[in-house]
Amino acid sequence: MSIDTAKQKLFSGLVERAIATSRQIISLLDTEFDALTGQNPQVLESVIAEKKQYLINMTQVMAEQEALLSSLNLPNDKQGVESLYANLPDSHPWRKNWFKLKQLARILAEKNLRNGVMLSQRTESTRKSLDILTGHQSSPAVYKYGGKTESSRQSKSLAYA
Repeated sequence: MSIDTAKQKLFSGLVERAIATSRQIISLLDTEFDALTGQNPQVLESVIAEKKQYLINMTQVMAEQEALLSSLNLPNDKQGVESLYANLPDSHPWRKNWFKLKQLARILAEKNLRNGVMLSQRTESTRKSLDILTGHQSSPAVYKYGGKTESSRQSKSLAYA
């Protein structure tokens, strides 16, 4: 199967955009972690808003990648990208950038997990503090892995606690 070089170049441009966006998100995840460890809610709020914009950008890039691969009747996965770059040597800059993006994706996942663990710890600490203040034991953690909820604290005014 012969792949159009122009489409390879378009895909490579999308990979470069994804690399740049990934680096920004990694930086924001580090700042987010610092805000979580330093208990700095103002910085945390700002970082979350900025991170949201970069995640929107990344979603757009991924949709464009998927559309480009689809236009070539290639699957939107590792195999599809390998097929797209099949005629290029491993040392080609486009292939190297694809490898770099996969490395950044792993780093992003690790840092996101780290921040999620830190957030869970902070949430648990806050829950325990509220238990002490209200004199009522709440249910276990409100948020679970993957953003799923288990149960929630019933609202009760401190004046009635």
